[in-house]
Amino acid sequence: MLRRSYYLTREGHLRPEPSPQPGWETQWERWHKLRPREDVLEAGEIYLELLELDLDDTEAIVAFCNRWGPLAISYGDPRYGLLRDVPDFWPDVRHRLRGTQPAKHAQRKRPGTTAVPEAESLDEFRYGARCLHDLTTAWTSIRNNTDLTEIAWRSFSPEFIPRHGRSPLGELINVFEGMLTRGLSPFYPQVHLQTGNDQPLRARDEWSTGGTVPLYATCCLELYNHLAEKATHSHCANDKCQRLYVRQTGRAEHGQHRSRGTRYCSAHCARAQAQRNLRARRRTVAAAGPT
Repeated sequence: MLRRSYYLTREGHLRPEPSPQPGWETQWERWHKLRPREDVLEAGEIYLELLELDLDDTEAIVAFCNRWGPLAISYGDPRYGLLRDVPDFWPDVRHRLRGTQPAKHAQRKRPGTTAVPEAESLDEFRYGARCLHDLTTAWTSIRNNTDLTEIAWRSFSPEFIPRHGRSPLGELINVFEGMLTRGLSPFYPQVHLQTGNDQPLRARDEWSTGGTVPLYATCCLELYNHLAEKATHSHCANDKCQRLYVRQTGRAEHGQHRSRGTRYCSAHCARAQAQRNLRARRRTVAAAGPT
């Protein structure tokens, strides 16, 4: 995954720096709840980190982009094709977001692929993050058969709730399936016909990978993988962490990460909490004095 250094312009645009700035790779360490980037990639849980992001904190958003990049929700032809099935997105929300969109669009990464935007407005990023929050909430609600009136939608327009809020569970399933399927569209296998001056016509069947897929779609894929394996979200039992996770990292065998029967997001958190508990017990024994 290509990494860039990002900054926020006066117009509210998240743009990549022409060249990486000193120290930007460790900027995310200010947010103490974040796991090492490699662990998050291995577990496929970027979207969980996004769910816990304070969208009112612009510094936190810039730090997230430095760590993972923008969501690039304007990807596709037409623009915002990834959000085509979000309720009430067309045309009002789409028109509003287009008014905030950075003027310069991305260049193609590879022949035959769709360009991935390298810059994004704060409004676009926030809206994409809210859509991913709603997808996760919808999945949890469908699995637990939650009363739809209790769901706190973030991306849907206010008119959506009274029209669909008390509808059967099938309405929520329909919305969820449409949004997630559209978000996964960049991962569909593609066939490219190639010709050369002295080469016969040939077909190349490949999956869109590194540098040709927007982060929003990658997060949808991570959610889909968790849905397929019937995974559940847990909060790390480490007092200093308590972050949301599905797979525990740091104890994997043959590249497999445990997603059931765990209390900590990583082996590091488990060891740290064990040491903390041990020191607490020793203090308690010392305070009690000799028996």
